Amino acid sequence: MTIKCKIGAAARASVALCLAVSVMSCDDQHAPSPATGDGMPGPTFVHFAPGRLRVGVGHTGLDRWLRLYRFEEDPVTHQEYLISWREGTSFPVRLVRHRHGDELFVFGTSAAGQAIIERWDIEAMDGAYSTARPTASTPIGVPAPQGLTTTFVAGGQYIPPPGHRERLEVKRESIYVGAALAHLHCLAVDPEGRFLLALLRHPSTLVRLPLPVAGAAPTVICDANSFPALDDMNSLEPMDHAELGRVYVLITADGDYDSMMTLLDAQNDGEFELIEELDAAEWAARGYNGNDVWTHDFVLWR
Repeated sequence: MTIKCKIGAAARASVALCLAVSVMSCDDQHAPSPATGDGMPGPTFVHFAPGRLRVGVGHTGLDRWLRLYRFEEDPVTHQEYLISWREGTSFPVRLVRHRHGDELFVFGTSAAGQAIIERWDIEAMDGAYSTARPTASTPIGVPAPQGLTTTFVAGGQYIPPPGHRERLEVKRESIYVGAALAHLHCLAVDPEGRFLLALLRHPSTLVRLPLPVAGAAPTVICDANSFPALDDMNSLEPMDHAELGRVYVLITADGDYDSMMTLLDAQNDGEFELIEELDAAEWAARGYNGNDVWTHDFVLWR
């Protein structure tokens, strides 16, 4: 089923009230979604180009499909449109993460218990919004410049969805199939597209999976023997600190913010100069308090 409709001012206001912090739980069940008939939790939205584009994903965690959402605003009339459609998969979808609006990493497990990770690229279509972000050509261990996501209208002139498009084409690529990531709990995408960072359970271990090499083996970064707080972490996100540069942040996502972990990648080379467990006082002492010290390429909605 494809959903396509106009969004009025009241609905826009209600979505605005759901603005969430950019660090979210990997287990977050989200808020109610637009009516889909799918019986799933509401989607997570990623907001690009303020007021112009929000993209989202929703899935049950059990079924072999996910639903893709796009809220687009006509730059001339300011009318907002919702497009939504389902994409089938060969495995139950458990987790989805964006590198930018039109590049997703989809994780699930096979019937045999193997982890499966695919990269999905949503292809540009004339008249529709699209996003892009540079991919670093440097290998892990070599510093890379930090890029930014750009949002644009493919073809240059916006065309409202009714009568023009009900869905966009999705190109898929297998990134990983194997048992080593079967207990994946959280996933973060390197904004420069060089690796995935994954928190595993049983036992709690943080690993790095290089991209774009399909079939590459993950490398252990640290585990709960050295950092016991890993057992309590439920959220993993890449962030940029105004003075320190790239920092991967792990939190418990229980609302208390009494235990955090940070992985500093000041050189943006994929190698971590410092890994720390922090309580609230230590977090403040590092200068991490306040939204003004953190930047993020996009804002998560729920």
